[in-house]
Amino acid sequence: MNNEVYFTFDFDYDMQALADIVYSIDTWDSYIPPSWDESKYTIDNFTGVTYRYYEDLQNKEPIKTIREQLNFPYLDYKSTQLLKFPPHNGPTIHKDSERETALLIPIYTTEKYEPIKFYDDNLNEICSVDYSDKVIVFNAQVYHAVDNKLDNRFSLQFDLTESYKEIFNKYQKGEFFKC
Repeated sequence: MNNEVYFTFDFDYDMQALADIVYSIDTWDSYIPPSWDESKYTIDNFTGVTYRYYEDLQNKEPIKTIREQLNFPYLDYKSTQLLKFPPHNGPTIHKDSERETALLIPIYTTEKYEPIKFYDDNLNEICSVDYSDKVIVFNAQVYHAVDNKLDNRFSLQFDLTESYKEIFNKYQKGEFFKC
């Protein structure tokens, strides 16, 4: 079942360099989901949620190197993002409307990184995944949420346009990375 929802893998990247980037951002852009659904979200859920597309990140290390290692030529300004969720504020149970598949790279130094939870269509929890020491790729069309408790939660994310099944097959065939 889990392979239909997510997979994780070890990936060597400079987390401290990514942390230096997110810690140096003074003003984060607020984010409201593109398809606002009041049955899933309230203003209170998202006033603290922050979202940042940042054009000059494309050539900033280590983001540039990470992007260049992945075999997805469109990983550009519009599909690369840094996210920050403040303490006690994380995404409620939802499906993403703006992407098919998500690749998340955790960023933290001393913060506790809470697991991501996945749910079936009846909103029953399927599984909980601690990916604090791995990269996760998941089907963004499956319900998911994070119960962010004590710390800011930062991540580098890539929005992938292919279906999760296509991405997982590419990973299994060894075609996920350029090398």
